[in-house]
Amino acid sequence: MARFRLLQITDLHISVPPDDPVGLSWWMSVQAIYPSRAREPVLSAAAEFVIERQYDIDVVIVSGDLADDGLRLNLEAAKAFLEEPAVQQGAAYTDDGFPTISELNPGRALFVLPGNHDRFDGVRRKHGGVEFDSVFSTYWDKGLNGVRSLVVGKTDGSLALVAADFCCRANSMPINANLGEGEVYADTLAELETETVRLRTENPGIAILWVFHFPPIIDMEADLQLKAAKDAVAKAIALDVSYILAGHLHRNQKIEYTGVEIICTGSAASELRDFHGNWIRIFEIENGPTGLSEPTHETYRYDPRHAAFVPSRATRFVTSTNTI
Repeated sequence: MARFRLLQITDLHISVPPDDPVGLSWWMSVQAIYPSRAREPVLSAAAEFVIERQYDIDVVIVSGDLADDGLRLNLEAAKAFLEEPAVQQGAAYTDDGFPTISELNPGRALFVLPGNHDRFDGVRRKHGGVEFDSVFSTYWDKGLNGVRSLVVGKTDGSLALVAADFCCRANSMPINANLGEGEVYADTLAELETETVRLRTENPGIAILWVFHFPPIIDMEADLQLKAAKDAVAKAIALDVSYILAGHLHRNQKIEYTGVEIICTGSAASELRDFHGNWIRIFEIENGPTGLSEPTHETYRYDPRHAAFVPSRATRFVTSTNTI
C-alpha cells in the first residue's frame, strides 16, 4: 500500500507595482476594482509553511493563478517565489525579504499549472496570453490548453497527477466581460484522455488524479464558470478518475458527480476570498490492491494573530452530491 501526501497551494495572485507613473496608476485602479493581489504577510507565511512541511510530503501542487495577471513583471515575481535563492539554507526569504520556496528539497516534486489570471494578455486582461509559457517553461512546456503529467513512484505503488489547462483562448473582444471564465475545449479533453490512458498502459496499477485550475462544477456562477464542465466530468466518469483537485473559486468546496469528487481549495494569499481566510491543504491518499483510497484532508488557515498558517478545526467545505 503506497501512501502519498500532496500539499496544494493555489491562487497566490502575486503582483508588484510598476515603476512608471502610468503603469502604477493603472495597477492601483485595477486593485481598487478587483482587489485580488497577494498580501505579502500571507505569502510569506505560505512560503514558511511549505519549507517547514516539505519533509512530510511528496508533491507541492501550485494549481494556477500564481500571478495576478500575465504581464511579465508579475509572472517573473511569481517565478521568484518558486526559484529566487533564499538568504540562507532552510530560509523562506530572499536577501531582500521576498518570500521564496526555493529551498524545497529536490526530492519533493513541484507541479505547476497556469490559471486564468496567469493568461491575462496585457493591461486589458484579455484572454489567451502565452507569456506564462515563456517564464514558466521549466514547469509548463505544453502551451495554452496543453496537458502535462507527473508520476510519483514508490516501491509499493505509484501515483500520477495529470493537469489540463482550460484557460480561454484569445478572442476579438476589446476587453474581457467575464474574467473568471474557462472552457473545456474538445482537443484539450481528448489530450487529457490520451495521457490518462497512456499512463495506465505504461504503469499498470497506477493511481491517477486530475488537477485543474477551474473546478468542473456544472452549475457554477456565470462569472467563474468553466464552460462545458459537464464534458470533463463525463470523461472522468468514463475513465474511472475518482478525484479532481482544483482552485479558482477562492473558497473550499467539494462536490461529487456519480463517483467523481471535485475538491476545490481556497486561495492561499489573495485579498479576494470567501470565508475571510486564506487556505492551504494537505491531502493524504493511498494506492493499494483495491484502488485509490478516499483522501484525508489537513486544512490550514492563515491566522493573522500568529502571522502563520495553523490547523483549522473544520475543513469549511461547501459540499453537495449530484448526478449527471
